[in-house]
Order: sequence, then structure tokens, then C-alpha cells
Amino acid sequence: MAYEKLKYGVVNLLDLASLTFEGWTEDPDYPKENLFNKRMSKRGGFAGSRSGSIVIDLGSTQTVNGIALMNHNLTSGATISIAGNSSNSWGSPAFSVTIPYREFDAAIVFDIDQDYRYWRLSVNDSGRADADVKIGELILSNLTTLSRNHDWNLKEQHSYGNIKHETEGGNTWAYTLNNRKSWVMTWTNITGADLSPITTLIRSVHGRAYPFLMILEDAPYFVRAQDDVLFERPVEIADFEALGPDIFPIDYAIHELIFTEETRGINT
Repeated sequence: MAYEKLKYGVVNLLDLASLTFEGWTEDPDYPKENLFNKRMSKRGGFAGSRSGSIVIDLGSTQTVNGIALMNHNLTSGATISIAGNSSNSWGSPAFSVTIPYREFDAAIVFDIDQDYRYWRLSVNDSGRADADVKIGELILSNLTTLSRNHDWNLKEQHSYGNIKHETEGGNTWAYTLNNRKSWVMTWTNITGADLSPITTLIRSVHGRAYPFLMILEDAPYFVRAQDDVLFERPVEIADFEALGPDIFPIDYAIHELIFTEETRGINT
């Protein structure tokens, strides 16, 4: 059990951005579209160098306060930074910050919102064995922090399932899904005003339809709502005053998206 304000980002600004590479080239087997396809197990990759940059043009000035690199294969010696600027010039950008290294998933939430059109992610992993840097999902977002603390229980589990497909020629193949973690968020003694940002989150992801970035205790997770939100409104009738204001006990279940997909296929 822990207390932490939930941070989330529903919109990935890369969805409508244009990307160019510096210092490395796009790996044709891992195209750049995979960087923002909402499937972090299907990675985008870079060839030709162990270090390079991704320049992101958002098309117009946008507010950004966080970035996440999900399911990356960077080694512990890698350095990662993000810079923002009003023009596509990087000699002395207006904003720059180092992203702390975390195995598999790295992220940072900026202390102050930043408003720029151009962004540049730079990676230097010179100590890795091969020039095969890959990132599963690159998320640039304007994160929302919920105003109320909540209790949350983390349940780590490994559950596997095979999803089968059949080719036009009649051959079947399957890939394995592995769910790792799930949470149950509980808000107690929450008022109608406090409920508003929570319902906004749920409506933004259409209940459980869309994945979104969640940050707890500085750790990023790419998640999907597991169940619809559950809450109860106190009953007020004539000559009876409910104890306290509008009180909503809420349980909201979330699970981490698929971490491993063996998309090579298994003949069955």
C-alpha cells in the first residue's frame, strides 16, 4: 500500500508529429511508425550507430511536461536527454534535461511545463555490443496529475495466453501474451469536485479501450483500464441529511499492457 498522486497522459503528441533521425538511420525491420503504434512490444529501431537523435516537429507550439521511453533495450551505461526549442536548432536549446536511466522503461516529468514546437531526444549507448537501439513506445505528453492522493495495491503476476491466427493458405500461427502487473486504485472520502478529473481520465480512454501512460513514484507504465470505475453516491431523502458532503468511494482497476509478444509466430 502506498500514497501517490497518479500522473497520466492520454494523448501522445507523436501521433501527429513528423520525425527525422540524426546520427543513425531507420531500421527497415523496425520502422519509426512503431515508436507510436500503441503496442510497446512492437519496437521502432535504429541502425548504423549506437548513438543518435530523434528530432520531433509537433507542427505548432505544444505544452509538454513529460516523456517516456517504454520497452527500450538500452544498457545501463546509456545517457538519454530531451531538449525543446522554438526552432529546429540545437546548438543552445532553450530547454534541456537528462532522463534518468531505468531498465526497460525510462521517463521524466518536468518540474515546469515547457511550450515548444521542436523536440530532440538524444541517446548515447556507446558501450552496447551491437548498433541495434530499439524503443517500444516513445511518448511525449502533457501529463495530468490528479488532485487527490489515493491508496493503491500492486499485484504482480505472470499470466500467459496464446492468440492464434490463420493465414490465407490455411497455416495457423500464434503469439504469446504476458501480462505482468495490475493495480487497484481506491479513493475514499472523495467529493464530487474531486471526482471530476478521475471521470475525465476514464472518459478520455473510453473506459478500457485506449492505452495510456501512467506514472507512479517516478516509474512509467503503459496501461489499460481493466474494469469500469465503480462508485456509489450517498442517498439523501427528505428529513435526512447524509453524513458529510458528496462522498464517493471509488475502485478503479488498471493493468499493464502486454510486455512480450512473440510475433515471429509458432506453427501449430
